[in-house]
Amino acid sequence: MIFSACGDKPIYATSYRCKESEGMSDDECAELLLRALKCGATLLDVMGDAYDVSPQYQLAQSDTAIKKQKELIDKIHSLGGEVLMSSHTFKSTTLEENLMIAKAHIERGADIIKIVNNALSGDEIPKYIDIIQKITAMTDKKLLFLVSGKGQII
Repeated sequence: MIFSACGDKPIYATSYRCKESEGMSDDECAELLLRALKCGATLLDVMGDAYDVSPQYQLAQSDTAIKKQKELIDKIHSLGGEVLMSSHTFKSTTLEENLMIAKAHIERGADIIKIVNNALSGDEIPKYIDIIQKITAMTDKKLLFLVSGKGQII
């Protein structure tokens, strides 16, 4: 009923391991995403570290996890949904690190790359603008690139 009230507006759904999904397994989070898709969601946020909780870059590294992520993304696509894959780095990162994350999202089948970084100061903003330009130049995928920091950084 909630999704139908949105009419023809696109619906973005997440199921991270926190808040309402706290205590759920990654398989259960994936099932919740698929249920949202069947109810009318159009864009599903697949965690970059789904099936392999990774302390670095929030990006799964194990072959088993990557295989499961690709299978989930394929299933979402087969049901008509789009996938945004998200990685929150929780730190300031380099161009190389961000390119690695973006390439991993692309290789796993994401339609939209989402990378969230932290900035230590406003001085890092030009670096992040350069990173955005490099990622968009290397792919035709959509990019959601976010930078946060403590207090006023700009």
